[in-house]
Amino acid sequence: MKSILRKTGSMLLGILTATMLFGMTVCAGGSNTDIFDFGETQLTIETGGSASISLRAEYDYSCYVVGAKSKETYAVISGKSGSQTISFHIGSDETAKSVAFWFYVDDHSGLNDYVSVDIKQSSASGLGSRGIADGTGLTQAAVTFPDATTGTVVLTGNSNVCAVSDAAGSVLAAFGVADSSGSLLQLQLGNTVSVGGISYLTVNTGTGTTAASIAIQSTDRQQLVVRGIAGLYLNGKYVLWP
Repeated sequence: MKSILRKTGSMLLGILTATMLFGMTVCAGGSNTDIFDFGETQLTIETGGSASISLRAEYDYSCYVVGAKSKETYAVISGKSGSQTISFHIGSDETAKSVAFWFYVDDHSGLNDYVSVDIKQSSASGLGSRGIADGTGLTQAAVTFPDATTGTVVLTGNSNVCAVSDAAGSVLAAFGVADSSGSLLQLQLGNTVSVGGISYLTVNTGTGTTAASIAIQSTDRQQLVVRGIAGLYLNGKYVLWP
């Protein structure tokens, strides 16, 4: 299963404007379960928080966010047909009161549906605010890029998504690790490993879990590859980006 992560702006999700929606067949959220059958279509998430729901998709699809003000508001999806778990993440600096995540059947833009998220402001939220317990792994690790600048990889949400940022703190990419059912696993970070000048981000999925695939969108993968990051040192094994 090829996994896909999409974000706002040039990150994991593209921001759709109202003009892009004009003229398309627009469904009420969750009204056509023959195309997209969401576990929930109306959520409330705090800034800096996340939520996961089930999805059964009839076709391969893409996802976009409408109304987000933060580059750290994004969804983690597979982009493939079938039953799966998807996650919505709200940036700690998100100022919008609500956003909509729009799902489009690939090559059939007229077939679409959406999930609405009401956003609750939280003074306690932030990147990496909910990390792994002390002694079991890092919630943040440094990564050195070929231009000698140092970025960071940080656990976000419920510790099941990693966001990679540059030296200025701008998010370059995000990824997760899924099990065989497509559910995202909780992660632990370690220090970045370098082999022959190529970097691998150290990630562990915890005792008793089996990682089946890396969930990353192709544009995010490219952002990391050009910065010398070839994949993950996942549970003690080197795994290239899919």
